[in-house]
Amino acid sequence: MEPARWQQIKELFEEALRRAPQARSAYLATACRDDAALREEVEALLASHEQATAERRFESPLLGVDAAEAPPASAVEGQQVGAYRIVEALGQGGMGAVYLAERADKQFDKQVAIKLIRRGFDSELLRRRFWAERRILARLEHPHIAHLYDGGVTEDGLPYLIMEYVEGRPIDEYCNALQLSTDDRLRLFLEVCEAVHYAHQNLIVHRDLKPSNILVTREGSVKLLDFGIAKLLDEEAVPEDPGAVPLTRAGVQMMTPEYAAPEQVRPGQVTTATDVYSLGVILYELLAGQRPYRLSGRSRGEVERIICDEEPARPSTAVTRPAEPGTTRHASPEEVGRMRATQPSRLRRRLAGDLDVIVMTALRKDPARRYPSAQQLADDLRRHLDGRPVVARSDTLSYRAAKFIRRNWLGVAASAAVFVALLGGFGVALWQAGIARQERLRAEQRFDDVRHLANDLLFDFHDALVDLPGATPIREMMVARALAYLDTLAREAHDESALRLELAEAYRRIAEVQGNPANPNLGQTDRAAESYRKGLALAAGVLDAPGSPRESALQTYALLLAGLGEVLGARGDLAAADTSLRAAVVHYRELAERYPDDVEHQVRYAVGLIKLGDLTGNPNFTNRGDPDAALRSYRLALPLLERSRALDATHARAARLHGLIYERIGTIHEVHDSLDAALEAYRRSLDLREAFAAEHPNHADGLRDQAIAYEKMADMLLHRNAPAEALQLYERAHALFVALLEADPQNANAQVTVAISHLHQGDVAGRAAPAHLGDVAAARRHYRAALLLFDSALATDPDNARTARLRDLVRGRLDALP
Repeated sequence: MEPARWQQIKELFEEALRRAPQARSAYLATACRDDAALREEVEALLASHEQATAERRFESPLLGVDAAEAPPASAVEGQQVGAYRIVEALGQGGMGAVYLAERADKQFDKQVAIKLIRRGFDSELLRRRFWAERRILARLEHPHIAHLYDGGVTEDGLPYLIMEYVEGRPIDEYCNALQLSTDDRLRLFLEVCEAVHYAHQNLIVHRDLKPSNILVTREGSVKLLDFGIAKLLDEEAVPEDPGAVPLTRAGVQMMTPEYAAPEQVRPGQVTTATDVYSLGVILYELLAGQRPYRLSGRSRGEVERIICDEEPARPSTAVTRPAEPGTTRHASPEEVGRMRATQPSRLRRRLAGDLDVIVMTALRKDPARRYPSAQQLADDLRRHLDGRPVVARSDTLSYRAAKFIRRNWLGVAASAAVFVALLGGFGVALWQAGIARQERLRAEQRFDDVRHLANDLLFDFHDALVDLPGATPIREMMVARALAYLDTLAREAHDESALRLELAEAYRRIAEVQGNPANPNLGQTDRAAESYRKGLALAAGVLDAPGSPRESALQTYALLLAGLGEVLGARGDLAAADTSLRAAVVHYRELAERYPDDVEHQVRYAVGLIKLGDLTGNPNFTNRGDPDAALRSYRLALPLLERSRALDATHARAARLHGLIYERIGTIHEVHDSLDAALEAYRRSLDLREAFAAEHPNHADGLRDQAIAYEKMADMLLHRNAPAEALQLYERAHALFVALLEADPQNANAQVTVAISHLHQGDVAGRAAPAHLGDVAAARRHYRAALLLFDSALATDPDNARTARLRDLVRGRLDALP
């Protein structure tokens, strides 16, 4: 076929793929006109695309076109590319060929790998993806990732990359050839996880992890290759050529089906969890000698159904199944065992338990239920290798006991022997004492292990979820589990100050989830108050103890006092709330003055002042409220936040609170009818909050703050007699509030916020706002929606005085409508 003819066919094929299947025939009838042969060629490619088997790699717009069907790669041996001369071909894929090359001038004895776009595949889309690979590789400098040295364009216009030449074997072949044991395979796989995690830290998702892209050198070192279809998570930040076509097109699937995640097969959002799934498939294959699914010979629809809907057998089950016709597995169970230096029955027992759970966690259909990162997958594998409990497995007493016995079987056996030896006399008793000392050391280590696990749940995992919409139930589970661990440990170490503080912090965090109105919570303010008081009792004991960690104890104590004050305020006990918050502010000030360059202490002091201002400015406080006192508190907090941002411009909480403080100041100006000053403060707050939300798009409180800023600006528009413009801003705020509630339906705070949003819209539609639209029907709809939400919130938290007042207000507004 003439190159020009092939190019014409290819362009028509790509354009047809962009269209809906039912529209392709009409398009080709127009595009091909009287050229029946041309139309026949394009339709043949489209038919091949639709019938492509799952074994083919969907890596270019030419879906379903095998390499043999495309124009052959040019014979380039001996050709000079840059400073290198091509020696021989190493391999070729869907869009590129890779060659071994050496320095043309012989100045250095160095071999490299050169990747060229294959002749005939150099469309604009593939050129763009080729240059994307260059940008991606330029970001990566890691010992387990093949390095990029250079890149350019050949004299005849083909883009090329010059990369590190890795002389090695695919990881599965390497492991089988050396008959590596299960433990050795896991240790090698940890290097793969390390490389993938590094790529994720650089905002790169590989999208095509498989054994052939993971080579192991003769020295036993892993090298990750082929970022040809990788995705930049911050792709919008990558400069691109003006007018270039987008890298991703509808209908173009880039993946290797056997290792593809469900969200790649049924196109969804590709994230780092996509690579975690592929790592799970590779781990399954390394351990069990076969892949999770039998895809050979399947239609595309069957492949999609299997990957997205069928649960694979556990590795321990799959490893002893005989080979079946049509599978991709070529070894019997005996051969699989031999390649792992063991017997099939022993291998099955080795995989059962932790390894089954780890692999199946990585292979979960829902990305949110997989390991959050390659690093956490690796951490669980290390725990398993060390004989410690893995996070993915249910931490029952029997499981923990079994892990302890396996790790300390000599000590357990010795303990049993000690019991018998006691009958043997004093000499054996002395021997027993030595064993007991060893056992005590092991018990102390076990104590530390459980404590470490509890703190992982309490701090690392919890803190990673706290700002994400939809995480409230998961946070409650994590904190409750950590609290149970620490509670058990506390009974064994009553006098250890650090442990008592950890337990006090656990009570504080679970109180936040239970019912703190300033956080996503479950609406259980009574339980929250009880948890705060338990934490205060523990922290107070540490404060009074000689030699206690004063800074940590004072900080925890102040945080507990502030949290209790917020909950008491929500329950209507404003005097007690004031006492608790003022005590917290005293302690915050002591820490901020003692550590002036510590951003956290400055921010906490500012937060305490803001909360105190909110309470004293409350019109229900002492039956009058004191807006001037509130303004004094806010103005004291403002320089603290400005100083915090100067100390650390990346501090997310200080940035968020910077927007909050201007909103609070604007509210006081509005109370005093200083509307111009209020408008200026609200504008400043909106600017800061929109910037924060743009920088932290998944931060639930940041999105909520942005919605509140819209509402405040809408209030100003009402004062200026512009109800239609105000309603538009209220609706923008409402959309954000509803999205937050839908993401976290158990969050009582989000439920109340949506109800208040309905109240605002009802006011401006009806007659309760300074300016209104006179739409009584719309007002009635909004008030009724608000009433349903308030009633639902009170069913969960009947003692919440604030919610009860708002419900009564809505009832009054509804009754007042004509």
